[in-house]
Amino acid sequence: MAKLVITNGDSAVTRLQAGGVAGHFLPWRDMLHDGPVPASRSLAIVADTRAEFLAEAFGLPFDSVRADFAERDGQLEIHIAFREVELWFEHDLYDQLQLIQLLDYFAHEPDRHGVRLIQAADYLGTLGPEAITTLAASSAPVSSLQLETAREAWAAFT
Repeated sequence: MAKLVITNGDSAVTRLQAGGVAGHFLPWRDMLHDGPVPASRSLAIVADTRAEFLAEAFGLPFDSVRADFAERDGQLEIHIAFREVELWFEHDLYDQLQLIQLLDYFAHEPDRHGVRLIQAADYLGTLGPEAITTLAASSAPVSSLQLETAREAWAAFT
């Protein structure tokens, strides 16, 4: 099957597609730097807490926010159905927290073949097609050290 491309949001998805990146796109929509984030390896427990906070903070229906998280997490949980997983993230706090959450998830997965990282030093949502193509060439396999570092960072953050 095609690759799973996980990035920080819808704007980045649009730019990646315009730059020729192909695959199944999963925007990771959560501003983890605001509100509580429980110390749990369970995506469902984290999603419950985050959905409650975001629904209250933005006046959104809890069930709708929680359903969005459930759909997102369900797509992540079937990552082994894809030949590879590309993580496209930026340099800022918003993205780095999402990245450590995802890398912590993969650190605990028994089967995580094909997980690769594209780390941008600029905002993905502002890059043109040529810059996306150039950045795609920097794709590198996620190392055991990166997974362990992310696991420690996620534990410290939560």
